[in-house]
Amino acid sequence: MDYFLIGLIALTGSLLTFFSGFGLGTILLPVFLLFFSVQEAILMTAVVHLMNNIFKGSLLFQNINLNILLAFGLPSIAGAWLGAMLLGISGDYNQPLMTYELGGKTFQIVGLKIGVGVLMLFFTGMEIIPRLSKLEFSKKWLVPGGILSGLLGGYSGHQGALRTAFLIRSGMTKEAFLATGAAITLGVDLTRISRYMSPGHFQTLENHSLLLLTGILTASMGTIIGNKLLKKTTFESLKILVAVFMGIISVFTILGII
Repeated sequence: MDYFLIGLIALTGSLLTFFSGFGLGTILLPVFLLFFSVQEAILMTAVVHLMNNIFKGSLLFQNINLNILLAFGLPSIAGAWLGAMLLGISGDYNQPLMTYELGGKTFQIVGLKIGVGVLMLFFTGMEIIPRLSKLEFSKKWLVPGGILSGLLGGYSGHQGALRTAFLIRSGMTKEAFLATGAAITLGVDLTRISRYMSPGHFQTLENHSLLLLTGILTASMGTIIGNKLLKKTTFESLKILVAVFMGIISVFTILGII
């Protein structure tokens, strides 16, 4: 059952998030949590996420916009390190404002996540309000956008949606948008996994290597399907998909579901 469920969610999640550029970890983590401890689930989700981005990048690498990759990606990695450092010294800001139960599970509403969720809702509004949907971010916003995205990612784990919000408005083609986003995500994945790894973690990956391989292979299948559908996808429909997905993620973030 665990192989089937993780494989199914990895394939479906990879396909859905191929176009949005974010969300695979958010979808996959709760499934791993059904079978593993929190630390093990985070590690295994991160590894599947990393390997999927390597594969996705290999399919799209010829479309990477190097200028945006450097201008946004490097500040994003630096911001992720800073966010991780801040997390260790600011525990009070992660205290729940409210706790509630839904479906037999307990959820916490946290001030930081409310802020992140509201920010994502703002970007969602920019996609669905006609007057704002035509706006683009000039190159001067790439560095601060990368820092902000990485900072929130290192601090709260929520950076994919903000990264996509900036990149989709940078004037790139749909192919360059997906390829550059995958390359930036790959750098962030390598950064955060380097913080996770220890001898005990290597043992965890070895003990569950077959299940991990199932997640990696099925996620790759989803990426292959998404890549084949890419030519039939217009940039406008891509932006609508991103807006819908971002709106859902932002509401779930505010409510403490993710």
